Amino acid sequence: TIQAILARLDRLTASRISRQLLGAKGCFSWRDRLARGVTLVDLSNPPSGQSALTGLFGGFLASQLTKALLARPVDESTLPLWTVIDEVHELLSSRVGEGLGRLLALVRHRKVGVWLLYQDAVQLERRAPDLLPLLQANARHLLAFRGSPSNLKWMAPFLPPPTLHGGTRHGAPPSRSAAGEQEQERRLLASMAAMPSRVALYVDRASGRPGAFVA
Repeated sequence: TIQAILARLDRLTASRISRQLLGAKGCFSWRDRLARGVTLVDLSNPPSGQSALTGLFGGFLASQLTKALLARPVDESTLPLWTVIDEVHELLSSRVGEGLGRLLALVRHRKVGVWLLYQDAVQLERRAPDLLPLLQANARHLLAFRGSPSNLKWMAPFLPPPTLHGGTRHGAPPSRSAAGEQEQERRLLASMAAMPSRVALYVDRASGRPGAFVA
């Protein structure tokens, strides 16, 4: 209804900063920024009570960035470009997640590397269900720090094989049964919840080797 639309517009225009952004005379262009070196976009610390603006404007900027990167002209002289999105789960909607998934699948041909950083895989999966499988399929480097088993379960395919991380409590060789390997996987994921803060599971998928714990 018109009343519902007006209510949403009121939320959007309640902040002075958002009104300034919406009423700006010029428009931010990622195509121009990508040609000028380093660009830093800081969406942290939104006005009190206006945290939704981070997702709104961040999602818009992420969508426009995806389009600009996929349209980037490339030739032999084109330099590599790195894009880092921190706290990516804060920006996600299903539409933004779909765009990022497409970016991960296609952007390597544009000499672009993408780093996506997030703290909560469960929230990431809830907001963009298809993004984690696309990360598994397309990411070359994966790095997982301490977290709960529910947040780390998607890293299970990349864990070191059971034969490399110990036997039973009494020193017997690890079980090779499916149930035994699942139990060892469960224990390893649970142990990652207690890892020191500077230890991580690192996976280089191009190497063809399982992950390794690094400090």
